[in-house]
Amino acid sequence: MKHAVILIWVFAIAVVPAVVGAYDLESAYRSRGGYDYHKAASSRDGVYDINAARAERGAFEGVKPGTAGVATNALSAVSESSLDWYRAAAARGSAEAQFCLGAIYEEGRLVPQDLSQAVAWYRQAAAQGNADAWIALAGLHDIGKGVPRNPAEADAAWRKAAELGNVAAQYMHAERCYQRKTPDLVQAAMWYRRAAESGSIPAQYRMGEMMFKGEAGPQNYAEALKWYGLAASTGFADAQYALGLMYDKGLGVARDAAKARDFYAKAAAQGHGTAKTALGEAGQE
Repeated sequence: MKHAVILIWVFAIAVVPAVVGAYDLESAYRSRGGYDYHKAASSRDGVYDINAARAERGAFEGVKPGTAGVATNALSAVSESSLDWYRAAAARGSAEAQFCLGAIYEEGRLVPQDLSQAVAWYRQAAAQGNADAWIALAGLHDIGKGVPRNPAEADAAWRKAAELGNVAAQYMHAERCYQRKTPDLVQAAMWYRRAAESGSIPAQYRMGEMMFKGEAGPQNYAEALKWYGLAASTGFADAQYALGLMYDKGLGVARDAAKARDFYAKAAAQGHGTAKTALGEAGQE
């Protein structure tokens, strides 16, 4: 059940169009550093066309020249004119525009839904190293949308996106390594660590879990405490419960009933069932 909850949590971050609808580019775009609008406006290239498309959507609102930024949602405000700019940018070789066209065709925004076109544009963008396109292809192969269902192809696409530095993809690739019929704990630990070090909260929890269980080398409570602590500090309920357990049982730390109850209470307040039970038992001691 924990794995299912965390998978839902990370998909809310990755927002794969094949799974949940229109793709929100904001976080993914921020992770790539964005474009310099001031420079882009002075040269007619794919970046210029992308910026023109954004301008048609009012995407420059609150964005100053020379700074990076992006519209909140790549598809929700697509207009006929911005669609033309995306097509122009894609023709000039813009991987981002190719990805956006893939999402437009997948969702059927302003054009009839055409999954073959969506896949073709995603593949063009992916061939240029666009991590978002690899994520989209992974989602399509996972559910057999527009392409034959192929978990191996999905695995390969998630790994490509992970290798390109997409943190959500690094976490998802680690999850898939961990959940195989024969888990690959070495690969899982490596990718969880990469994602965790880049700030992925569920990956930080997973690193704590692997350290706690001795799945990433020898059992290491100190490392488990560190990773659980990072995730718990953001309000991640599973990590808060795990810290409560460590303080409750004195695992790697001096037993501290007050701290245990505090962490149990924080997790329980978010609806964590096991934490509620543990909190009730702790109150009876």
